[in-house]
Amino acid sequence: MSRRANRDLLFRTTCVTFYVDTPHRHAVFLFLWSELIEEHLVEHGATPDEFEAVVCGPESVDISRSSGREIAFGEVNGRFLACVYEMLDESTVLPVTAYEVE
Repeated sequence: MSRRANRDLLFRTTCVTFYVDTPHRHAVFLFLWSELIEEHLVEHGATPDEFEAVVCGPESVDISRSSGREIAFGEVNGRFLACVYEMLDESTVLPVTAYEVE
C-alpha cells in the first residue's frame, strides 16, 4: 500500500445550519477530513474549523469556474474565504481547498 493510502480519514460530524434557500437543506453535515486535505488547507492559510464555518454558514454558494465543484464564500475570523468542496451525498462534504479572497 502506498503511504497516501495508509492515511485514515478522520470523520467529524459537525455543522448545524438552517439555510433553506441554499443548496444545503440538511441540518447536519459530515465532513470527511484526511491529513492530506488538512495539510492542503494549512498551506492556503485556512483551518478545518474555518472551512466548516464557511460551508455551514455561507454568505453565498456558487459553482467554481475552474473545477465545477461547489464553492462557498463567507467571512470568518476577519477574513473572507472561498471554500471548494464536493457533496458526496445529501449530507457528506468532501473538502477540496480554501483560499482567502481579497
